[in-house]
Parts: sequence; structure tokens; C-alpha cells
Amino acid sequence: MFLGFLVRLLFERLYGSEADRLSQSILKIHDGLGYEVCRPSFMVQCALVSAEDHRAYSHPGFDVVSIVRACVKKILGIGTEGGSTIVQQLVRVLSSSYERTLRRKFKEIVLSCLVSARLERSVFPPVYLSVAYFGTGVVGYAAVCKRLGLHGDILSIKEAAMVVARLKYPEPLKMSESKKAKIVNRELHIIRLYAKHKEMGYYDFLAAIRSVKPDVEKVGAPS
Repeated sequence: MFLGFLVRLLFERLYGSEADRLSQSILKIHDGLGYEVCRPSFMVQCALVSAEDHRAYSHPGFDVVSIVRACVKKILGIGTEGGSTIVQQLVRVLSSSYERTLRRKFKEIVLSCLVSARLERSVFPPVYLSVAYFGTGVVGYAAVCKRLGLHGDILSIKEAAMVVARLKYPEPLKMSESKKAKIVNRELHIIRLYAKHKEMGYYDFLAAIRSVKPDVEKVGAPS
């Protein structure tokens, strides 16, 4: 993509060393994933892609369409929408950079582009799931699976949606009825997205890291 090439050309010298450090950190986490540390299953990675970044197979680390749509909605005052890709969210977590400024957001986009050029796309979803915040006292895939009573190495799409829904709506210690309703609605939305996306090639880039144990696709599988 030309825009990604342009970003790398303009900012490699300025942010290249920081992108190298982030890439090394990401690879270190990825290389440490395995069944003994609850490696994110293929199904939950599919749910993540559908819910958070369905163009992950093609963009250069940032999604122009999502960014423009989020900006337009904010300007028009018709609601808020996140425009961050999985790579951007991962860069944000590993950089511990959360301030709400244009400067921070711009740097995040640039670093995401540079890191995406250094690593295979398949690396980002499992690593992000392994470090993401899912609720009070619940950081990482192993922790959220434990909280929900799930076997993390093999999940149905229903169970995967339970996990991924808590990225948008982190679970508090005491669940209110309104928060519970939001999480349940998010789970149903993710399941619908998966049914729509699974035949469209959105998950093909994840095939190289498919779990050895087959995932269960049946929506009604026990949770």
C-alpha cells in the first residue's frame, strides 16, 4: 500500500529504533506462547479480527477507512467509534501510552506501520490477546479464560465472543445489569460478524498459527 510505504519512508529514521524495540518485545512474547501458557486459540483470534480489525489481512498497520469514519462521527457528533487496529492497540499497551492527544495518536500510527513492516501479520492477534486488559484484575488471555471458566486452547465461537467482548466492555468486579447487557449484546454482534466474515478470507492470514487442537465452531457449544 502506497500510504504505508510513504509513512515508512518519512519516519523510519525518526522512529525506527523504537519500532525495533517494540518488534523485539512482540516476538519475545509470541515465542513464549504455548499450551503451557494458554496460547490464544484460532477461534478467538478470528473473533478478535472480526470485532476489532476485519481488514487486518491487508492494511499497513493502520486502517484509513476506520480512522476517517471515526473522525467523521466525532465531528458530526453522532457517537464515538474506535479506529485503532490490533497492531495499534498492541503498540499502545506495550508502550504504556494512553494520553488522549493527537501527537500520541500520530506516533502510535507511525509505530504501528513500522512494526507491521518488520513482523508477520499473524504474530499480532495472539500477542495482543495475551497482554490485553479484559477487566478489573484480568490482564491477558489466560486470566480472562480463568475468570470465565473456559479452556483457552479450544473455544467455540460463542466462548470466543465472550472473551473478545470484554475488550470493548471490560468486566468490573461487580457486574451491573446494564454492563452485563452491553457485554451480551457485544457477544451476539461478534457471533454475527463471524458468520458473515468466515467465508470472506479475512482469517486466512491466521492459518499459519492455527491451534493443533481443532476449535469447535458450533455456536451452541457449552460455555
